[in-house]
Amino acid sequence: MASTVYEYTTDGENWTALNEDTEVLLVYARPESDAKLYAEYLEEGKIKVTVELQKELPDGVELKVQELTPEEDNYDAYMTALAESARESETEAKTYTKDNTLLYDISFIGTDEDGTPYEYQPEGDVSVRMEFLGGQLSQELGAANAGDVEIRHLPVKEEVKARAAADGERITADLTDLTADDILVETVKDANVTIDKTAVQAADKDEEEEASEDASDASDAELEDNDDVETAEDEDVEETSEDADRNNKEAGYKDQTSFTVNRFSVF
Repeated sequence: MASTVYEYTTDGENWTALNEDTEVLLVYARPESDAKLYAEYLEEGKIKVTVELQKELPDGVELKVQELTPEEDNYDAYMTALAESARESETEAKTYTKDNTLLYDISFIGTDEDGTPYEYQPEGDVSVRMEFLGGQLSQELGAANAGDVEIRHLPVKEEVKARAAADGERITADLTDLTADDILVETVKDANVTIDKTAVQAADKDEEEEASEDASDASDAELEDNDDVETAEDEDVEETSEDADRNNKEAGYKDQTSFTVNRFSVF
């Protein structure tokens, strides 16, 4: 009667027979995880940014998000770069102002062993989702539809960053003397934009209430000229308008954009 002999190998070449009392320890290699890696930044009531990464961040590296305002050193440089790019590529030049443009610096910041901060560039493409928790796209910029929103990526040119690094400046946001020529303007393709329709309706309602209040104020002024009279009803209208403004800000409106880029800078 034929017998079955079991053997094992640890190197693929040399085989050892298994005896009845042989102890076998099986070690299974863990397959590479398909789980996605994320980094998140949250500023309550303002913005939430989630970045999907291809590789895990080094220890101590964190996602940082900063809105650029007209008071920032490089604000004019970025706005000028946008305007010049529009003049070169568009049949009709577009005007970029603080009333129709939001600028955000999104970066990953770590710290060296000696405590010196540096900017980390993730490997491969990264996907970014920006949630505007105050409905900024619809409330502040007046965007009614996704088609009203354009996304531009504004990375600082590599040679500019290299010169800055040579001078010890390793974080883009810390550069204070950028010019429009130092900045690239890239159109972000295949971006998804969601506009909170509730926020749009609220903005329209605010405009109607403002128009009604203006008409009421004009009527009040006429009454004051004629009879020097103020009414309690007029005061109620003013308080109602203020309450509406406050309620709109606290309502939690949310617009959203999502897109993929291969390096980080200002959007």
